[in-house]
Amino acid sequence: MAIFLGDTPDRAQVVRTRLRQVPAQDGQRRYTGLVQCFARVWREEGMAGLYGGLAPHLLRSAPSAAIMLGVVEFVVRLLEKPAVRVPAA
Repeated sequence: MAIFLGDTPDRAQVVRTRLRQVPAQDGQRRYTGLVQCFARVWREEGMAGLYGGLAPHLLRSAPSAAIMLGVVEFVVRLLEKPAVRVPAA
């Protein structure tokens, strides 16, 4: 459950993208609102429908997250080192 709640903004992105879709040939929009769109995707495609586009998102965001984690770890270790004392002249 925590995984699902943790990436809720990404699921909102899927719903927002679906709401922006071009109307069908008859001029009728497939989705009429946020809740209706979410419910319809869930009903017709299941949870997998809400995770469409997850792989490209991870391929885009994972490298930057790894670099940021590495930099944070480097800075923390750098700041934990004891200060070097210079002998008084």
